[in-house]
Amino acid sequence: MAIEAQAKKGLEVCTLDEIMFPVEKVVETEFDCNSDYAYNIFGYLGQDKVKTRLNVCSDRYELVPNSKIFMPVRETLQTKGIAFEETYMHMNNARFYGNFMINGADHKVNGNPNDVVKPMLRVQHSYNGLTKYMISFGYYRMVCTNGLVVPVKEKDEFNVAITGKHTQSIQQSLTKLFSVVDLFVNEGKKYLINFDTLADRMVVNVEDRIIEVMAATGLSIVDNKNVNTLDYIGGVINDEAFKYYNGNTNDFLIYNGINQYINNNSLNVKAPEVRIESDKRVFQYMLG
Repeated sequence: MAIEAQAKKGLEVCTLDEIMFPVEKVVETEFDCNSDYAYNIFGYLGQDKVKTRLNVCSDRYELVPNSKIFMPVRETLQTKGIAFEETYMHMNNARFYGNFMINGADHKVNGNPNDVVKPMLRVQHSYNGLTKYMISFGYYRMVCTNGLVVPVKEKDEFNVAITGKHTQSIQQSLTKLFSVVDLFVNEGKKYLINFDTLADRMVVNVEDRIIEVMAATGLSIVDNKNVNTLDYIGGVINDEAFKYYNGNTNDFLIYNGINQYINNNSLNVKAPEVRIESDKRVFQYMLG
């Protein structure tokens, strides 16, 4: 069977079935390699099961298929009787992301019935080592398509992330997920006051505030033929100010505008975990 060469692509939305393709770890026999590259990770993609090299690795790398990552998370939520909606994404069939949005635990930002955030469980995994296995919680804003971070400095208590890469460590994190889901759904709302705090802060000079936050958090302001950062963020803020806040701008809308800029796939090719770290810096800076 010929080995398919894979063109590099950005983040792509997919179905659960599409990331459940068979994978295997195979000794490299065609070339003489040092121990760090002695094995290949092959995936068998699509209906035709096209053999595709996803990674090269050492004997120490333990291959854990997506079926042992995403399926147990779904089953955990279902066992707990938690209603959820799920979406999946991948980068080059080697880095994988699942978002499980939890229903029935909505929060109206500052009491605004038109501005709602919902809790979301995020799961990430990879076959090439570039994305660390992680389960974590965040929030999803319903008026747009961006994801918001857990708005608490104490968010580690909701963090199920582990540093281990092996099956045993992953199983331990899935066991912990049972208790953390309960904690997050039952107690997580008490921290949502931080969203409300930002919504209470009125902003007069929108552009100055955007520039200040971007500079303080290490985010670049771009002005080229493809995008003008200030125009893009300002447009998002202005649109939502009139839709949801009677034309008034507040720090929550500033944060949300920057968040949408960070998470716009057409403007940002960085992996989701990199975007999340940028978003955390923005939120923590704006909280003060």
